Amino acid sequence: MDKKKIIFFVISIIFSLFSNYYVNYRERNNKLEQLKDPIIDNLPYFKNLDYLYDLLSFPPLILLLINYDKIPINNLLLNVGLIYLLRGICVLTTSIPKLKTCDIKYNDKKIFFSGGCYDKIFSGHVAFIITFVLYNIYYTNQAKYKILYYFYILLTTILSFLTESHYSIDVIISWIISFSIFLSINKEKSINQLFI
Repeated sequence: MDKKKIIFFVISIIFSLFSNYYVNYRERNNKLEQLKDPIIDNLPYFKNLDYLYDLLSFPPLILLLINYDKIPINNLLLNVGLIYLLRGICVLTTSIPKLKTCDIKYNDKKIFFSGGCYDKIFSGHVAFIITFVLYNIYYTNQAKYKILYYFYILLTTILSFLTESHYSIDVIISWIISFSIFLSINKEKSINQLFI
């Protein structure tokens, strides 16, 4: 493994965690109303599914760890590090009103795992799941399960809406960023392979 990519990966994680904590602290007295969102506003809210939404990141990650020897680890570290870095930058630069159902306090330790109430612009959960799924599909022998993996990504997307973890624009941007970074880092993979 490339030491520079490991260092970049670790610094990106620390930066993202700091960004989440700082922005939740900075916005602790923010009273702005939730933004209009035609998807979130018209779907039911299921608070009890929050933990399931959080846990969905683990199965694709565990599969990656099982197939560790087939995965280009340097690419994966760079890929995930860039997602953390971009999330940190997005969270720091623009404060978007929290969803009315979010009640995580700025000093709650959940911020380090869930991002808190002000970690908007794009969803880390969805971005990581898409990234882990893409590495599983294209670097292991699991390409034959592609349709199940895409269903898994769709399930995560829907749960993001039902748990009101993110605005719909956050999820759309996660899809764009995840696929774009994966394809730019793994240049030998083509856009056609995503669907065929």
